Amino acid sequence: MSAPGSYYEVFLVNQLEDRHEFTLHRTLRPDILDLTENEIRILRPVQFDLMIRGKPSRIWVQGTIDVTLELHCDRCAEPFEKSDFLTFKYIFLPISFVPLHSHRIVEEEDFITSYFEHDEIKLHEILYEQILISLPLKKLCQEDCKGLCSVCGANLNKEPCTCEESEMDPRWMPLAQLLKKLS
Repeated sequence: MSAPGSYYEVFLVNQLEDRHEFTLHRTLRPDILDLTENEIRILRPVQFDLMIRGKPSRIWVQGTIDVTLELHCDRCAEPFEKSDFLTFKYIFLPISFVPLHSHRIVEEEDFITSYFEHDEIKLHEILYEQILISLPLKKLCQEDCKGLCSVCGANLNKEPCTCEESEMDPRWMPLAQLLKKLS
């Protein structure tokens, strides 16, 4: 196995010459997957299953990932837990199959097609990619998170703001003055 924080595993495509199907099951310690660059911490062992079938010129990979992450809320900055059970499919083709022209009709299959080099499919890249694309665009600890007060920084989910109502962000002052003139 790899050193903590650096999971790296490949599937050698030539294994499909004799056997046309492989099933893999892995359980990885949380510290072996390093997603700190994306401000994500993995809280529990990650389980993933893959079914790889086909022949070296066209490989189907489908699988599942069971993962629990610690994210930070985009509104209040508090950490929260998010569990996901991800399912995915890929079609892998040799890099030599990459279309040379860009003026072709995109097929539905193109959205799940990926390419491999050096007769190996990098399983760790599938795992990292699937975890990252599962993240919501807006990470919220709860749907109705109230966020932080823009003046005093209080977490409005935990405590009421002690700022006076009349305090206004100085960037809004010109608009407030214009509104007052129009009234």
